[in-house]
Parts: sequence; structure tokens; C-alpha cells
Amino acid sequence: GALQMFTRLGVKSVTMDDVSRELGMSKKTLYNFVRNKKELVTKSFGFLFDGIRVRIDDLKTQSMNPIEELLQVDEVVYDMVKENSPNVMFQLQKYYPEVWTDIQDLKNEKFMPHVKNNLQRGIEGGWYRDDIDTDVVAAIYFSNPHAVKDAALIEKPLKTLFDQCLEYHIRGIATPKGLEYFENKLAKNEQTH
Repeated sequence: GALQMFTRLGVKSVTMDDVSRELGMSKKTLYNFVRNKKELVTKSFGFLFDGIRVRIDDLKTQSMNPIEELLQVDEVVYDMVKENSPNVMFQLQKYYPEVWTDIQDLKNEKFMPHVKNNLQRGIEGGWYRDDIDTDVVAAIYFSNPHAVKDAALIEKPLKTLFDQCLEYHIRGIATPKGLEYFENKLAKNEQTH
């Protein structure tokens, strides 16, 4: 409940009174679980990051082609940012640098290697073009969620922006084999909606 409040309203604006009221408990009871707001923020985002780590590790165990895997990774990223207040990352960076460091560590230790591995497997399997620089393409891929959040001014649903951004990305790196798979996947998705 605290995590939902922090991501929806921003960590700076949510007080311990707000959290205790939202959770239906007294502040005294809340303080039985955490010493202060900093610890609550740290534990709340730690819970989020643990869930993301589990989802990424689960993707590694599944046998899927690199494009399907990238679609699944994008769902994880979307789930991570969809409820975030536009200022939550800035507030974490400014007021809770330890949590911000954890976010960067998660990106650098879990997401980046996973995406780079995906790109390499995609090149080797003929799904992605062999002339892409995996470091550059991975960095571009990770800048997309921030660009999409900024593009929210376009007044489109966030999911639409995410989907369009991923399509743009895949079309930029895919081979004809990869494009054929991706377009078939898009057609199937349109039929089910």
C-alpha cells in the first residue's frame, strides 16, 4: 500500500500519517514495522525491485525467440513505470539517493545484461540485423521509457505510447525474418482485441 502511494503521488508528498491512514493502522503500529519514512521508502521500493528481479529471472528460463522475449521485457518495464508519478524518479534521486542507486543497480545488473544478451541472441539467430551495436541499442532501449513518459503530453494512453515505442525499436533492429514474426504477432494481437 505504501509503495502504491509513493509511486502514484510521489515520495515527497506522502507522509507517514497518509500511509497509516491508507493502510488502516495507527502510526504507532506502522512504526513497529519501520523506524522512519526513509526505511519505509527503501523497503517499499525494495519490494518492487525484488518482484522485477523475479520476473526477469523467470524470462531467462523460458524458451522464446528474442523478439517475443523483448515484448515480455517491455511488459515488465511498463508495469514498473505505469503508475509512477512523473516526479517520483526525480524525488528518489534527490531525497532517497540509496533507493535511486538501487534503481540504477537493477538497471545495470539485471536489465542491461538481459537486453544485451537478447540482442546478441537475436543477431546470432537472424532475428536482428548483424550491424547493430548492442551497447548503443541497449542504451537507446533504456532511454525509451523516460522518453515515453515525457511524450505523455501527446495525450495518448501510456500503454499506446509504450507499444508504439517498442514497435519503432523492433522495426529499427529486426531482419526480414524478425519483422515477419513481429508483424504476425501484431496481427494476432489485433484479432484478439
